[in-house]
Amino acid sequence: MVNTKSIRYVVTGRVQGVGFRAFTKDTALALGLNGWVRNLSDGSVEIMASGPTDKIHTFEEKIRVGPSFARVVHIVTEENPAGHNHIQKGFHIERTASHSS
Repeated sequence: MVNTKSIRYVVTGRVQGVGFRAFTKDTALALGLNGWVRNLSDGSVEIMASGPTDKIHTFEEKIRVGPSFARVVHIVTEENPAGHNHIQKGFHIERTASHSS
């Protein structure tokens, strides 16, 4: 049995309008993770990712750097957040949320 994790990330810094969501989606798909990414109205980006623990670790390392025009200042993580059991297969860019939850 593969050890899996579900993590919610809230990423702050220069992460909107710099290709961060596309970078996140491409990275997650390359690693075979499930989940989604969306902008939040406060300028941060929220990510929900689920998959094998080693792949989640690699994913987190990559989003801490981000694409070339991004500048990640801080990432808040929450393991096994509410709603993590409802993650669909694949990785999607969601609509901007009006507020962080």
